[in-house]
Amino acid sequence: PEMQASPRPLQQPHPPIWVGGNSARARRRVAELGDGWHATSMPFEALRAGIMHLRQLWDRQGRPGEPVLSLRIACSIEGVSQEVLHFPPRPGRGMRDSLSGSPSAIVERLGAYQEIGVRHVVLETSTQSHTSSAATLEAFMQRIKPQLRA
Repeated sequence: PEMQASPRPLQQPHPPIWVGGNSARARRRVAELGDGWHATSMPFEALRAGIMHLRQLWDRQGRPGEPVLSLRIACSIEGVSQEVLHFPPRPGRGMRDSLSGSPSAIVERLGAYQEIGVRHVVLETSTQSHTSSAATLEAFMQRIKPQLRA
């Protein structure tokens, strides 16, 4: 169906489309229709395998360049994050991964994600109280971000 957007987007022909989801079906949508993949809290090896799968699909579609890779992941910093709630895994949903530990451990983990192609990370702090979430994000910006490679 025809539709109009107003005001018109600055990016042409359209804003980048990032497809969320951890399934093979989501990766197929990225390769066919999207510009990037936004995965959520996947265990590292599953994410690596998903990225390899997406790149194969991307090439098969004859898409130029590479898809943008983004990850949403829970973050808790040792000695900073308090009141982190733990939720049991949901049946059929698999395990979730998180960035947790000392600032140096988190820097190391983020480096590993960067090595497999992840360029954007969304930090999830919704399992913490507002005070803890604010402290976590502030500590991340002061103690972790300055150590990251651009």
